Amino acid sequence: MFFYKFKFWIEESLYLMSLLTRNPKAYLISMAPVLILGFPLLPVYLLYTYLSSDVDQKVLNHYLSLHRYRTSIAIRDEDNNFIGAIPSQLESPSKDFNHQQRQGALYVKNIPPVFWDVLMAREDRYLDFDYSHIRFWDMLTLKKRTYKGIDIFGMYSRILQDKGGGSGLINLIIKNMKGQAYFREKYGQGLTGKIRRKLDEFQGARHLFPYLAKNGGIEFKRWIAMHVPLLVANGDVYGIRAVSATVFGKKPKNLTKGEQAILAAAYLYNIRLQPPQFETAQKFFQARQARWNRIIRSAKEGVKNAYQTKNDLQYKSIIAELERFKPPEEPRLPASLQPFIADKSFNKKQAYANLILRTQAFLPGLDNLISSQIKQFYKKLPDNIIITEVKITLPGSNNYQFKRNLDKVLKKIESTYPFNKTLVPSNDPHSKKRADIRIVVAKLSGKIIRYYRRGEFLEGNRSVRRMASIAKIPAAVLLANLGDQPNKPLYCNQAYNNLQNASSSKGIEKCDRDRRKDWYTPKETFGASKNLPLRYALSKKHSISKAQLIQLYKAFGIVHPNQLKGSATTTENLIHGLSFGVAKATPMQMHRIIHELTAILYGRAQAPYFIEFIKFNQRDLISNESEMKKVTTPLKSAPLKIKDYLKNSSAKTFVKNTLSAPVYSNTGTLRSFKKIKGVRFLLAKSGTSQTYNKQNVKDKLVMGSMKIGEQIYTFSILVGSKAGDVDGLAKKVSHSQLMMPIMKEIVKSLQR
Repeated sequence: MFFYKFKFWIEESLYLMSLLTRNPKAYLISMAPVLILGFPLLPVYLLYTYLSSDVDQKVLNHYLSLHRYRTSIAIRDEDNNFIGAIPSQLESPSKDFNHQQRQGALYVKNIPPVFWDVLMAREDRYLDFDYSHIRFWDMLTLKKRTYKGIDIFGMYSRILQDKGGGSGLINLIIKNMKGQAYFREKYGQGLTGKIRRKLDEFQGARHLFPYLAKNGGIEFKRWIAMHVPLLVANGDVYGIRAVSATVFGKKPKNLTKGEQAILAAAYLYNIRLQPPQFETAQKFFQARQARWNRIIRSAKEGVKNAYQTKNDLQYKSIIAELERFKPPEEPRLPASLQPFIADKSFNKKQAYANLILRTQAFLPGLDNLISSQIKQFYKKLPDNIIITEVKITLPGSNNYQFKRNLDKVLKKIESTYPFNKTLVPSNDPHSKKRADIRIVVAKLSGKIIRYYRRGEFLEGNRSVRRMASIAKIPAAVLLANLGDQPNKPLYCNQAYNNLQNASSSKGIEKCDRDRRKDWYTPKETFGASKNLPLRYALSKKHSISKAQLIQLYKAFGIVHPNQLKGSATTTENLIHGLSFGVAKATPMQMHRIIHELTAILYGRAQAPYFIEFIKFNQRDLISNESEMKKVTTPLKSAPLKIKDYLKNSSAKTFVKNTLSAPVYSNTGTLRSFKKIKGVRFLLAKSGTSQTYNKQNVKDKLVMGSMKIGEQIYTFSILVGSKAGDVDGLAKKVSHSQLMMPIMKEIVKSLQR
């Protein structure tokens, strides 16, 4: 193929050689233009020849994978507020790229027309998507300047004039999608590094541009609007959609013509909302104003180039808007969220220009949960699908107000009682002194509507915790299935292996029916969270078999520590796991248990979920057409098998009576909850686990459901310390001291 590319040159050379043999003087005269012009044009021809070679599908797929990896995910709340963004959660297509180099860009469907016109006029006015009909002769005569996005003559002109190295828009796409760190680490600095970087960009143009140029360059316009930073914000997502939101508080399609021109000019002078740490406020204001002045001048120049000769009315209209333009002084948030930063200092306000940090601020801890769900969902998708947006069930403003109020409550609790861990937000997110706190509230329909999280809740088996007395819930369901009556004294407080009840009672050696005080009803057992009577019920009264217990554990999605270790379990192990709370589950699994149990007893429901829907872009590799699709609630878990144990009304009545007793009995562990007004608790269970060495409180837990007005909610509260922590949360702390104020704030939040 290369030979045919040189056919014209070979034929001309043969003609000149034949001329030399007949007339040497005529030969020299004829060769002079070739000698003068040929040498500088040879590199141009060689580059044109390289660019016109066939596309390597493997290389193209690499760029498409990188685009997929670099497309971050927008997060919207229940009220459709644009909360922020998270990286794609995909594995990098190469070890050379990572999200630390560049977080990625938010997907944008349609590119505003003035933005594109001004950008082309300002950065790459000769760009031509109809490249397939361009010949080398067209370039020599300057009939066409660019081939596959490369302005070859413009590139040489800019290099000679020292104007930035001759990068066109295709170069910027490749350079910014890969990241400066990639080029710096791979090719180094200096002239050699620049040349090698250019060759890398030329390779991208050769294989990528034909794909991007289809359909009038629709995909090219999208990529250039996505993968080039317009805002100085390290560690954040990039592109027109992100900057439109943080600078103007708008979607790209809603930008005014002047705002579009400003964002096009920001390709040369990035907008800065965040001050560098070393700058004083005064210096920052001065520097920012100077930067805005440069951006506005550049925008005017771009508008002039784009419209003055083609559309004078459009030109004058946009210039007039730019003359009136007043740069925003702080980042924009959705209207319902903007008041939350009104009382913050100038520097703290500027942090909300970073969408990654904004997500962490408004959804503390939830971004990690979304990330883990997205990772799992991506594994089910083909390579031509890109997740672009996630809508969550949380109402952003209400949940953030709940967070702020709860922070105040926790601060008051901490100031009143001694704790080994701090309950209030800490400047050091990884501090060993910080408590693990996780609060979830869901409607019976399954929607999670309140979420609060601080601390390290790890994924998979590493996130399981001792359930403490929450493990008594499956035991209550099993005893209901076996026909026990809630108000009959059925369970003996019999001693076992020197173990004790939560009240420090070690039980009696021999059960005597005549001693009523040694026998407990199920309501008393579960209300006061008695360990020994429950063990008696499971091992002596009913003699539950190992097979029954294994089936029960599986139905509730819980595990015994021996199962996690791969060790054999005995009947006694499994009974001990329920009655003394050493059985384990993740916090979310514990919430699922109380949620699905409430649904069985009080109404139909789905498992708790916090992702309302996922939007994704499905790319057609043949026609290069994109289609936006939506998957509604795709990440709900399969239901537990609790209902298999509650098939008659007497069994359901047993559970209702025994699991409301912690609140409404005189000895209930949560009887302080009766002081909370405007709520009726349906089910509730508390739990306390201790550290192994010092026997301090490690975790305090409460799971339950309640009715406020006509709405039923389920809730879970966990306040504790990390695995392996010997000091624990506190030496001693009651549910009345810690959980009642938290529960009170939860109820207030739902009543507002």
